[in-house]
Amino acid sequence: MINAQYILIVGALLVPLVDLLRRELNVKATKIINYLTLSILLLSFIFEVLFGNIQSTLFNSVDYSYFINSFILLLSTLIFSFMLLHFEKLDTYIDVFFIITVLGATLMVISSNFLSLIISLEMMSIPSYALVLIVKDKKHLEGTFKYLFISMLSIAFLVFGSSLIFLSSGSLSFSSLSTVNYLLFLPGIAIVLAGIAYEATLVPFHSWAPDTYDAADSTVTAFLSSVPKAAGLIVIVHIFTYAFPLAEEFMLVTLMILAMATIIVPSIIAISQSKLKRMLIYSSIAQSGFAFVGVSLLSTISVYSAVFYVFAFATADALVFLSLSMLESRGVYLISDLGKAKNLGMVPVLGLSLGLLSLAGFPPTIGFFGKLLIFMSLIFQGYVWVVIVLIAVLLFSTFYYYNVFRNMYRRKYFLTKFVPIKSDIRWALKEAIIIILMAIVFAGVALISAA
Repeated sequence: MINAQYILIVGALLVPLVDLLRRELNVKATKIINYLTLSILLLSFIFEVLFGNIQSTLFNSVDYSYFINSFILLLSTLIFSFMLLHFEKLDTYIDVFFIITVLGATLMVISSNFLSLIISLEMMSIPSYALVLIVKDKKHLEGTFKYLFISMLSIAFLVFGSSLIFLSSGSLSFSSLSTVNYLLFLPGIAIVLAGIAYEATLVPFHSWAPDTYDAADSTVTAFLSSVPKAAGLIVIVHIFTYAFPLAEEFMLVTLMILAMATIIVPSIIAISQSKLKRMLIYSSIAQSGFAFVGVSLLSTISVYSAVFYVFAFATADALVFLSLSMLESRGVYLISDLGKAKNLGMVPVLGLSLGLLSLAGFPPTIGFFGKLLIFMSLIFQGYVWVVIVLIAVLLFSTFYYYNVFRNMYRRKYFLTKFVPIKSDIRWALKEAIIIILMAIVFAGVALISAA
């Protein structure tokens, strides 16, 4: 059976071959390659919906992997479409690396073995360096090197931790973690967690993310802060579903501390940011902590709550950063610029507003239902005090969101932001993508039953 992963593999090989043929025939229409890449991503999404994931010794689907991989492929297709409209020209290597990054993310979600996880993580991480360097200047080069260094560190942790787990259990398969030597297993699983936490930007492994994401173009930031991060969090859910029963007391305390730190620390830093993009980056890091709260409990309801919340915040993240990309083209970089700028256009302003409302957990957005599921799973398992702390942090986070809204809807320039502006077809198509993401953010009630 042909699955989405096979489509992506063939696509990653086909794109450079078609480009080589184009050059040999002296065809100057470089957009052909971009449209081919877009077709491959769209086709892989269709095949994922129809046929699901590959099944093998190293890869195995669970209940939620079908849902998450469909979402990853849909989101990747929308973001790449936006990138085609945003950049005048995309080099062929960007197309190939984008496909391979998406392939690595989907394989991470269905990995059932530490070996396949390491290979998938490498496949996702290495090509994404080039995406950060999509604009070739000193700032983007610095962000690329930081990302490269952290990814190498992440892989080193993962390999070392997997080695300890293999020595403790005699197997690299997640499902074979039954009889273990705890003297090696506990440090091994902790080191593996540290390795994946770098990719998922969990505190204290997040310090690279603000500089790298800020250096990248906002369209690339939308991709990196949603697709790879979602894959990393789902992998953590998958691994600790098997590892948690073997080290319940140790992992419960460790995961809960990481989750709370990931929510609280970036929220405190975000409130002092004057640059809009950096504030959104710290907010994005904090959001991954909410999903991790569900991971830390690892009951059936908390796992599914975490999976749904990953979908909810990744969609809102993509919406926020793509809207920011459109606003940056109108000269908005600082939060204060939102109060001074005119003729920003209705769609990007509403897109940023709705994305922030979803991240803050306002009804009836999908973020509200995601947080509600997390809170319900905590209450059912007796962690009412955690719910109280999380609600307090949410109220605190509304202060830096309020600062954005206060500037964006200043009375003096309020109406000018919604005046129809003269735009070309590329701008109109960008708005269409934003509207699709807004519709998904509003469709929380319908999608919660599907999850």
